[in-house]
Amino acid sequence: MRYVLSYDLGTSSIKASVIDSDLNVVASAVRGYETYVGANGIREQRPTDWEQSMVEATKELRENFPNTDEIEAIGISGHSLGVVAVDGYNQLLVDKTPIWSDARALRQADEFFKSVDYEQWYNATGNGFTRQLYAVFKIMWYKDNLPQIYDATRVFLGTKDYLNMRLTGCVCTDYSYASGSGVYNLAKKSYDKRYIEKARLKASDFPRIVPSDSVIGTLTSEMQAKLGLTAKVKVVAGGVDNACMSLGAACFEDGDAYVSLGSSAWIATANAKPVVSFDKKIYTWAHCVPDMYIPSSGIFSASTSLEWVLKNLFADLDNKNKYDVFNSLAEHCDVGANGVFFCPILSGGSGVDVAANMKGGFANIDLATTRNQLARATLEGIAYELRLSLDALQSIVTIGNDVLFVGGGANSDIWCRIFADIFNKNVIKKDNVRSAASIGAAALAMVGAGIATDYTLLKQNNGKTQCNKPYNQNVERYQKGFDAFVQVCQAYATICKKTFEEGIW
Repeated sequence: MRYVLSYDLGTSSIKASVIDSDLNVVASAVRGYETYVGANGIREQRPTDWEQSMVEATKELRENFPNTDEIEAIGISGHSLGVVAVDGYNQLLVDKTPIWSDARALRQADEFFKSVDYEQWYNATGNGFTRQLYAVFKIMWYKDNLPQIYDATRVFLGTKDYLNMRLTGCVCTDYSYASGSGVYNLAKKSYDKRYIEKARLKASDFPRIVPSDSVIGTLTSEMQAKLGLTAKVKVVAGGVDNACMSLGAACFEDGDAYVSLGSSAWIATANAKPVVSFDKKIYTWAHCVPDMYIPSSGIFSASTSLEWVLKNLFADLDNKNKYDVFNSLAEHCDVGANGVFFCPILSGGSGVDVAANMKGGFANIDLATTRNQLARATLEGIAYELRLSLDALQSIVTIGNDVLFVGGGANSDIWCRIFADIFNKNVIKKDNVRSAASIGAAALAMVGAGIATDYTLLKQNNGKTQCNKPYNQNVERYQKGFDAFVQVCQAYATICKKTFEEGIW
């Protein structure tokens, strides 16, 4: 048996996993870090926290897998749209850096689209998120607001690319991460110089691009000491989380589909051609598998909205088993939560929502509303919200009756049953639902290190599976509930628009 080490650098934590050449997770450890939220859409993290958490998770991992000299390669999956400023000496220039959900660059995006046709830009890049989230506009923000930092910056790196630089000293990115830069042309498979010029930026602001399974170097002596690994360990370029999760979910051939149910949530398919729809704002990434693309549609706040509900309305639950208790409360409530709705848009609206500045909340509650109903409405509301993404994607690509669910939320049996009824699809989950991104990053490391020749093993390694089939009576009730949910969200959008424009708060 041969082994690789994968890191899943997520929005709230990093998971380190030792994975064998049969793609089994042998050992894993998780360390979290803080997100700093500020006014005007600011959401930041400390890159030094990523590295420290990586080191701490690896240290714990070695306790369960002491034979670290058997590890041959490392692959990293990283959360998207990062812009970490480093200088010519590979030194970090800012303490905190914008993460994917940081929306501060609205003015820069508006300025860019004064001279660039938005629809043409979207069709070229496939960038269907709220536009100010993309890396190019965050870099423009640096140039406008922190010119000394911008002038001192050698390159702006993605999240996992920063960790790769710390591991090896190599400065680069891969095609999947580059496709979220806002200046990457999907059809041409390269940065588009026109967009870089329109943004008043330099080509050197963006790192060179290499294939995701390319070996970019071996561990520096500093990182060997920190991680307790040997000099022989190879490091591959890795990929953006969407792409690594797609690979780990065996979604890399035409027609494959999966749902990621984590902090944010999305439904994605694999396609041999870039798929775009300006009306639906489908966002399409380059896959970490060559010549493949990942058309996707999603929501910004899934489990993060659930966590808000748990923290603020169910704080009395024991932290060790809060999810089990919460799920039990939801299960002991009838379909539809007695008409209670939860609009889960707590991190801004995505491309499927009425407005980007939307906020959410509970609707149709009264003095008789119970905790069970609030719990059920929370799970149903997030599922309704992702149903919008399913409908958007399904309107332009074919999605079969079976959809694989991955991510932490897929551990909830009641939630998977709710999704099956609201989606009217068979919801499939495997016993390694939380490890798709880790397995995808590991697969890249295995191909890069020569442990595997291709990715076919991902199709063979199915593990134990569970299928939740839709229940016809519930499907009918949920369709009516979904129609009402859409009206609730439209009402919230109207209220938010009025309060925002009139400056009420």
